[in-house]
Formats: sequence, C-alpha cells, structure tokens
Amino acid sequence: MHISSNFHTIIFFLGAIQGFFLVWFLFQKRDNKYANRFLAFLMFFYSLYVFRYALHEINVYNKYPYLYSLFIGFPYLFGPLHYFYAKFLVSPHMKFSKRQGLHFLPFLIERIYYSILFFKPREEILNFINRTSSQNNSLIPILLLCGVIISGLTYMTLTFVLLWRYAKHKKEFFSTLDRINLYWLRNITVLTFLVWLTVLFLHASPLFGGMILSPEIIALATSILVYIMGYMGLKQPEIFSMNFISNLPNGDLENGSLELIHSDVKKYEKSGLSSEKAKRVLQDLVGLMEKEKPFTDANLTLHELSEKLVISGHNLSEVINTQLKQNFFDFINHYRVEEVKKTLADPAKQHYTLLSIAYDAGFNSKSSFNSIFKKHTNMTPSQFKLKLESRTS
Repeated sequence: MHISSNFHTIIFFLGAIQGFFLVWFLFQKRDNKYANRFLAFLMFFYSLYVFRYALHEINVYNKYPYLYSLFIGFPYLFGPLHYFYAKFLVSPHMKFSKRQGLHFLPFLIERIYYSILFFKPREEILNFINRTSSQNNSLIPILLLCGVIISGLTYMTLTFVLLWRYAKHKKEFFSTLDRINLYWLRNITVLTFLVWLTVLFLHASPLFGGMILSPEIIALATSILVYIMGYMGLKQPEIFSMNFISNLPNGDLENGSLELIHSDVKKYEKSGLSSEKAKRVLQDLVGLMEKEKPFTDANLTLHELSEKLVISGHNLSEVINTQLKQNFFDFINHYRVEEVKKTLADPAKQHYTLLSIAYDAGFNSKSSFNSIFKKHTNMTPSQFKLKLESRTS
C-alpha cells in the first residue's frame, strides 16, 4: 500500500514545520513549566520523526547517509514524554526526579547501539537504510522494534489510568470543571494509542500472511497527529495554558499537586481530626458559606476555602466527605443552586435573566449551570422558574 510520493512529501514537510512552530510557541509559555516542556519535547521529536521521512522522500540519505543516524531512536521517547506531560499537567508542582529519568533509558540504549553507524562506511549505511525500509532486520533491531511498540502501548495505557484517576478525584478539589476536564488530552491519547496500534499492525501483518504496508503510513499518521494537536491548541488554548490547575499553591494539597489522584489509599487515616473538631469545623464552614458566600467565585478551590477557615485542605475535605457525605464539587454547587433559587423567588429580581443569575451565583457556563441545577432539583432552570411563576400567578 503506497501513497502518492509528492502528496505525502508535502504532508511530511508541513507537519514538521507546524510541529516546530508549536515547539517554539510552547517554550514561550511560562505557566505550568514542566508540563509544557514535556509537550514541547514531544512535539519536537514528533516533528523530527516526520522530517526524517520527508528527507527520505527527496533522497537526501543517498547523498548524505550519515544524516540517517541522527534520527534513530525517537519513537522510544514518544510514550514517556506523552505520559509525563499528562502527569505534570495534573500535578504541576511535582518535581522531575532522577528515578523518573530511567523511563528514557531505552532511548539511550538504542542510541548507543546505533552509534556505530557513525563509524561505518557509506555503503554499509546505505545497505542498513535499505534493510530498514524493507523490514528485513536482524535479531537485535527486531527486539528493539518490539520494545518500541510495547513501550508506546504501555505508556498510553498508563496515561489512560492517570486520566481515569484524575476524573475520579477532581471533584474533591475543584468547584468548576469546565476548564479542567482534560477531555482533549483523553482524545489525543486515544488517537496516539490508535497510531501505536497501526505500528503494531504494520509490522505484525506480514507474519500472518497480510500485506506489507508502507512504513510511511506511520509517518503520515504522526503528521496528522501533529496537525490535530496544533488545531486543538489553537481552538482550546488551555492545552498549552492550564492556569486553573497550575495556580494551585504549594502546601495543603500534598505539596500543591493532586497527589490523591495517584493513590487509592484511604484518604483520612491518621488525619488527627476528632469527631468533635470535625463538627466545629462544619459549623464554621456553614457559617462562612451563608455570610460571605465564597461559592460565588466561579474558580473557588478546596485550598482557597480551607485558607478562609484556617485549616488544611485535607481536613476540610474530610469534613465535607464524612460529615455531609458529599465531595467538594457537589457541596459548593449545592449552595450555588440554592442561591439561584432564592434569586428567582425574589420579586425585586424578576427582570434578571437566568444566565446572569447563574453567573452571579458562581456558575461559569450555561451548560454546567443547566446540568448541575437539574441534578440538584430534578428540573431545568426554566422549568423551575415557570413553576415559581405559576404559584405566584
């Protein structure tokens, strides 16, 4: 299966150029430094990988075969960089450790193995390139290839698990989820997983009597992935600027990160919060909610509310979970719904629109307002308003 040479050469060059542009853009971002750096490196090596095939299409390696060795080993970086981008996105204050650096050891091993190409005669390098293109490899390259595929699929699976844990626990920390759902990252991970499945199918198909697919299909799929990430980055800027998450301060929430996402241990063992103290904290919490109405801040977080009560975010979460049997998200939005209901029942505010009332109560989008209001009342806001009007008429 082959694609028009002129067509995919253009696609490869444009994909690489767009990727390099995104790398430059990401290095200009100062917020969420670690996550954006990992994404920048991921895009950089994606672009180099695509660029490698673009050079192959215009026969550069025939004239300068030593260039080929510069592009070897990059696929071993794709999985770890993707995973660490997701990991540091949801835990922005986490520091990269030497132990985590071991994830990049397979890349170094392959680079060291193929470094011998620098010392080979020109003809041997050309023969190696031809063997690689025809998938006629010896044992060690085959093992390295299998390692690459296993690595890619493993890290995509780890990313899925990470995002699942994030989705499971995010309501413990945030009162608004519209900007932190990370659906776009889940979608990108799904697409990347499909690319790795394509790689697996490409190399496994001949073993079962299937047709031999062109390796350029992988480069084309990678180019499309770069295009999609660029499009989503422009359409949804929080891909590159997750300020709502990255502005979490160091301190109460496990050094400012969402470490509970990475652990399913019992959250409140050895918290030191007695039943009597929990009840006092609950009284203070309810008093604060009724007097100061902090829930009207659309971006209110557990940490910010705990600071107002001068307790740790962990203890506040324990009080809300154990005393009220709610998570932080549902607790705050219960007050927002009640505030909307009070405003709708106020004769002096009948001229207010539903959306303005929702925004004043702390909701930040029409869709989230409608879904949350219906969850708490079993009615849409419009239905609730009509019911009030029918009672007063």
